[in-house]
Amino acid sequence: MGPNLPTSHEATTPRAAAFTLIELLVVIAIIAILASMLLPALSKAKEKATQASCMSNVKQLNLALLMYADDHDNIFPGAASKGAYEPMREDWIFFNVNRAVKDKEFFNNPKNSAIGPYIGSFTTNLFRCPADRDVQKRARDFAKNPSSGNPYLYSYSLTSVVEDSNKGISSVYATGLPPLHFRSTSIRNASRKLTFAEENGEADPAVRGDAIDDGRFVPPGNTLSGRHKYQTRIPVSARDYREKGRGMVGFGDGHVDVVTPKYASDRENYDATR
Repeated sequence: MGPNLPTSHEATTPRAAAFTLIELLVVIAIIAILASMLLPALSKAKEKATQASCMSNVKQLNLALLMYADDHDNIFPGAASKGAYEPMREDWIFFNVNRAVKDKEFFNNPKNSAIGPYIGSFTTNLFRCPADRDVQKRARDFAKNPSSGNPYLYSYSLTSVVEDSNKGISSVYATGLPPLHFRSTSIRNASRKLTFAEENGEADPAVRGDAIDDGRFVPPGNTLSGRHKYQTRIPVSARDYREKGRGMVGFGDGHVDVVTPKYASDRENYDATR
């Protein structure tokens, strides 16, 4: 008998070649290089998306604020605060949980707040910036210990300046005291006067200023967040944070933009009577 010859199938089908270790390492290196090139672009795209969402939030809140004033003799709603003031029905937002106040159930529902009826599809997510890690931490801490205090679980605050008189933009109400109204007709240069601001909530006063975050933005003591440039706990000098950080704000004429903490601390921009 002659030698065993391969079948026609065996003769025409090449044997699969295996990858060598070096080839696998080269492929892995190429994938790593491509990933390192793509990740910054993806991160930047994500930041742009959260900034757009944040801008949309403030735009809707600003519109609701102005609509409220139109329906209330040009008077702006009250400044919410967990400090010296008890929650009032005129406050722009309700957040005073775990407080021994009358009508506690009413005040625990933010939809009942002054601008609530002027928001079409009401959701509390409208009051939070997706990039706000500070408010996320406060929410987690509060969920673990609901009796721990009275946290502000939102990102935006309404400007409030009271010195020798009310300089806006919010009105101020307190039990047993005469109201300090502020009217939209009192605003000067509305296109540069702050309404809503992303208040800094990070406890780093040496760099980022006062960390009070309670729905009432009182510059220059309270500081605008710079999270759209420098996120929470990213090391940065006080000067860079102040001059290069970016936070979302609304203005008295209805438009919305990102500005620096320095801009927000300038009296020409927060004192609505100037």
